[in-house]
Amino acid sequence: MPYVHESAKVGQAYRYAFKSSSLDRYAFKSSSLDRYAFKSSSLDRCAFKSSSLDRYAFKSSSLDRCAFKASSLDRCAFKSSNLDRYAFKSSSLDRYAFKSSSLDRYAFKSSSLNRYAFKSSSLDRYAFKSSSLDRYAFKSSSLDRYAFKSSSLDRYAFKSSSLDRYAFKSSSLFRSLCFQV
Repeated sequence: MPYVHESAKVGQAYRYAFKSSSLDRYAFKSSSLDRYAFKSSSLDRCAFKSSSLDRYAFKSSSLDRCAFKASSLDRCAFKSSNLDRYAFKSSSLDRYAFKSSSLDRYAFKSSSLNRYAFKSSSLDRYAFKSSSLDRYAFKSSSLDRYAFKSSSLDRYAFKSSSLDRYAFKSSSLFRSLCFQV
């Protein structure tokens, strides 16, 4: 049976702290915010349950990020204050999605493939970043092709699935080279 404590008045909001001896956590109920905050002493994080939004927010003091769990979407969103991005973890897809508010794009991290995928809503394309190859791959849904950007070579490679070929565009030379694979 948990212990219920009513804390002091904070502004105009009251909150309740629930101490569960078996679970070793604290739950704060804010009447004005309509959320629950769970403090786990062993994990050093806070979990906020918003009934209106149906999500969980985990705040890790060591990592400086928030994790939002949407039960309907089956994903976790990590908000990094210093990076200004969101990370969505889909358990079914095994990937991470980073939403940068300043850049307006999504980054999907596939742990099995070791790459990043950036989705730009304005450009309607995907960019895959391979850490081992040091290149970017842009997937255009309307054009059905891939564009690989090599930072060391300063060129673009377009992969057309229908034509089965690669096209390399060198920005410094202003030329294109297409060849059959």
